[in-house]
Amino acid sequence: MKRKLHLITSLFFAISNLILAQNLIPNPSFEDVNVCFKYHEECSPKAWRNTVLKNFAYREYLGDGKRRRLPGKTPPTIIPPDGTRFVAVRIFNKIRKNDRTFIQTPLLCKLVEGKEYEISFQLYSTTYMIDELGIALVDTMKIFKKNKAVFDIEPQVKIHFDKKIKRNKWHTFSTTFIAEGNEIGFILGNFNTDDQTKLSTIVKGKEKHLPKGAHYVLDNFSLKPVNVDSSEICNLEENKKFIYADSIRHIIYEKVRTVALIPSAEIVSNPTTIVETPSPVQDEEITPEPLIIGNQEINLQEDFVFTNITFENNKAILQSSAFRSLEAIAQFLIENPGYQLQITGHTDNVGADNFNQTLSVQRARAVADFLIRNKVPANRLLTNGRGELEPIETNTTAIGREQNRRVAFQLIK
Repeated sequence: MKRKLHLITSLFFAISNLILAQNLIPNPSFEDVNVCFKYHEECSPKAWRNTVLKNFAYREYLGDGKRRRLPGKTPPTIIPPDGTRFVAVRIFNKIRKNDRTFIQTPLLCKLVEGKEYEISFQLYSTTYMIDELGIALVDTMKIFKKNKAVFDIEPQVKIHFDKKIKRNKWHTFSTTFIAEGNEIGFILGNFNTDDQTKLSTIVKGKEKHLPKGAHYVLDNFSLKPVNVDSSEICNLEENKKFIYADSIRHIIYEKVRTVALIPSAEIVSNPTTIVETPSPVQDEEITPEPLIIGNQEINLQEDFVFTNITFENNKAILQSSAFRSLEAIAQFLIENPGYQLQITGHTDNVGADNFNQTLSVQRARAVADFLIRNKVPANRLLTNGRGELEPIETNTTAIGREQNRRVAFQLIK
């Protein structure tokens, strides 16, 4: 009987812990890092992004009284409440009208209509405070060209700062709300226009010496159901993998992009390719199935090229158009550890021979660096540069020269 009671008690605590762990915000303290290759820096937290095609302030405290500055102006040294990372959002700008930072993330599970949820986060300010911060729970996530459209969103949750925030100190704020249902995303910022925002200072000093921009530093987000039905528990880890894979890294689009929706209470897994085994044919060699990287068929020890892997003119700096294809290559190598990759840079014949040779080597290494940042082991990558020595088209036309400027790949078993 005691053993049975012990098992029931253990099961109860296991279920309780599972329920308590259902924080629906991915990367809630910003510790998981995206590498933004345009700047060759760890410049954004996984799953989180701006609502427009810009980065936001994302910094690391090094634990020795210093912190590494990432994009944005240098603030005073801020020690995060735990971990080493935090973000900052602009809540007001005295110079530019309605200049804001709104940050957003998909939720790990879709919210349930009529259910009560608790949301909390920690906030730190050095100079200014505003009267209200908004949180919008949305059923569609987008990235906009400008924040004008974001101001039209009505936040369901509003955090009112009735008491003055103490400067240089972390404060915890929490509140509850009732879900309307189908919310799959989270947007935070100052949704009030300049004329609707009450801005006050929390530091003594003359106005002319104070910064023109007002920021809040944020950390440790949590969004949890107040009461959980076991049937509503999501597979958070699988959904997190799905969201992390969708992270945007400074890829500039000409029009609004809709972010992938995250299903509720469903396991999201990587798609699998089913390859039918051909029936054996006597006295005939069976041709192996080609490998697939992205949408391209690849054969072992044969060169393949992605035409969108391009560089800035006369430089070894990858353009953003290359990222998707290189990420597909990285994913293939990670999932297939039995392969090495030969990377060879090529140029056209414009310019000095020595310059072209050096540039081709540097471009091959830039591609390898990208793959290494995407978790591909360096010892599986081989780089080489052939300069202008191996053209595949004539160098007498612009189209031919463009095709000769390439990075060729070759898989080695």
